[in-house]
Amino acid sequence: MGFKIGGTEFPTLEEWKLQTPLKNNVQRPLNLVKVDDALKKTQAQTGGKADMFGIFEALCELCNAIDVSKKTDGPLNNLYVALNTLENEAIKARRYYAATGPLIIRILSQPVDVFAAREKNEGNLQLADKIYSNFVHYAKAHWSYVASSKHGGEDVLAGRATAFPCGGIATALKIVFISFFGNKVPTQYKMISTYLITKPEYHCFDGKVTGNVKNVGKLGHFDGATIFNMHFYLEFNGKFYDPCMDTTYTEDNQVVQAFLVKKGGGALVPEKKSQGHPFIYLFDRDIKVSGFNGGWVRIRMDSFANSDELWKLVTENLGQPESKQTEMKALAIACGKVA
Repeated sequence: MGFKIGGTEFPTLEEWKLQTPLKNNVQRPLNLVKVDDALKKTQAQTGGKADMFGIFEALCELCNAIDVSKKTDGPLNNLYVALNTLENEAIKARRYYAATGPLIIRILSQPVDVFAAREKNEGNLQLADKIYSNFVHYAKAHWSYVASSKHGGEDVLAGRATAFPCGGIATALKIVFISFFGNKVPTQYKMISTYLITKPEYHCFDGKVTGNVKNVGKLGHFDGATIFNMHFYLEFNGKFYDPCMDTTYTEDNQVVQAFLVKKGGGALVPEKKSQGHPFIYLFDRDIKVSGFNGGWVRIRMDSFANSDELWKLVTENLGQPESKQTEMKALAIACGKVA
């Protein structure tokens, strides 16, 4: 099992030696031993008290050692392909750190110096809290939430983008955590792969995003609740870090008001495990809200007695075309509201 730097997979020293056997059990020459040592040093830098500068230095040392070995005549000639592959991996990882490293260092240093806190032997959870606080502090000042963005965490850390969805900001935080803690302290990427609505007291890190759910009626308002078709966050040492929703919690799914399932007509109803949630949600792409392409209208289930009353609410408030009537009636049946 190898180790990763950024998204690049490296072999462990033991795996590397198996990949680079010498004929007739010839002793490994000095130049190849230097590659071995540099790879071992690189792997060591990714565990325990990871040092961003140490990782970059080790990668540079590894690239230099490989370059010398590739130019060595004799027993290393038959290892050229393996050396070249390892060198390409090291160059890719070095470029990754060169691109993302400066911003990661800034996040780890401001406004709280997390490196100094580590020297004071603060616990991992305390350090993680400080990293999270620094990270969100930077995110609020420089980044935006856009649900339709295709950019990921590495893109924003490398300065190639400033807007991303919740999966992107969760990935960016994971990269920062791993850059500081290494791989010995597990950082789990968590995903909710179904529709959900958040509790209105939890808000996006991007202050422009104020939710995408409004009450039915022309005077309806947005109360901060947000519907996602999936959601991403992290778990570290038993604590959950949710940078998209600008919060941490100790109980999984704490930000979730209800889990939802999609029905006909672009509508969402509560899943069975969210029974007791008295609303259905109808999508309206004409709703203008920051961060999303459209929004959702909330309708209480006890505000209509049958499919005709539901249809009346829909047409009065969403202006749905006549072709949606059958789907809306099917939705009413699904909600058990047919007279």
